[in-house]
Amino acid sequence: MSKCLVHKDGSIATDSPLFLCEWNGGDTVSIHTRATLYATYKDTNLYDKDSDWEWGGEGMDFNTLLDHLSLPDENEFNGRFDNEVYRNDNMTIQRIY
Repeated sequence: MSKCLVHKDGSIATDSPLFLCEWNGGDTVSIHTRATLYATYKDTNLYDKDSDWEWGGEGMDFNTLLDHLSLPDENEFNGRFDNEVYRNDNMTIQRIY
């Protein structure tokens, strides 16, 4: 049984950052925490060290990107989290909470 990230009243059920993830141009869309991403995709190539996610002109692996996206709201992005959309191959990820 999976744990829902939203209560019946619409409030968010976690203090963890949430990520909107899309694969294949929207064929598959899901919302994850860092922990649910790992639990679901740890045995795929998503966490390969040679993955090429780009940020600020630099390539990085997925864990480094998640480190960046998981920064607290009060960071170098003028007091808000980075909500840019990042793409690698057939997947995009965006922090939404």
